[in-house]
Amino acid sequence: MEERMDNGFVAFEYITVQADQELAQLYKDCYKNLGWIQAEENTQRQVPGAAYIKPGSVALKFKRNRTIRKVDGIERLQQECDHALASIKRLEKSKTSRAIINALITGLIGTCFVGGAVFSYLDSRILLCIFLGLIGFAGWGAAYPLYNNVCNKVTAEAGPLIEEQYERLYQACEQASRLLT
Repeated sequence: MEERMDNGFVAFEYITVQADQELAQLYKDCYKNLGWIQAEENTQRQVPGAAYIKPGSVALKFKRNRTIRKVDGIERLQQECDHALASIKRLEKSKTSRAIINALITGLIGTCFVGGAVFSYLDSRILLCIFLGLIGFAGWGAAYPLYNNVCNKVTAEAGPLIEEQYERLYQACEQASRLLT
């Protein structure tokens, strides 16, 4: 893969990629097919010469021989891979984010009703207090089942989309591998 000039000099280009730890191996495999060699892996919070690394992420450093033939095709395929990897990451996070938002809103509404129950108790309106308190507690109790329901529904919707992105990623990596051999 490495082409050396007569004097043994090899010029490399370098790239640093931030990836979630769950997707790190996928990034390594993908970039390997694009002609990149892993130079370093870093999970520290601050990497010299790079941006801040979020918790649960890893900084992957790669290098590639600058004299690789057909670089234009490889660059296009790398952009496709990067887009597919970003889409996979976004879709994976969407599985829980919508469910969390719905559960939090339901719990917040329940909290408002419990707050109303407290104020009605302080105003000596016991029946209104009991009514508002029951609605508030029902809101708190409904938050978790709502979370599970929405999470399952979004997972069922996102599953085929994630598989489609994986397929695009694998096709781009396969094409890149053929271009480099």
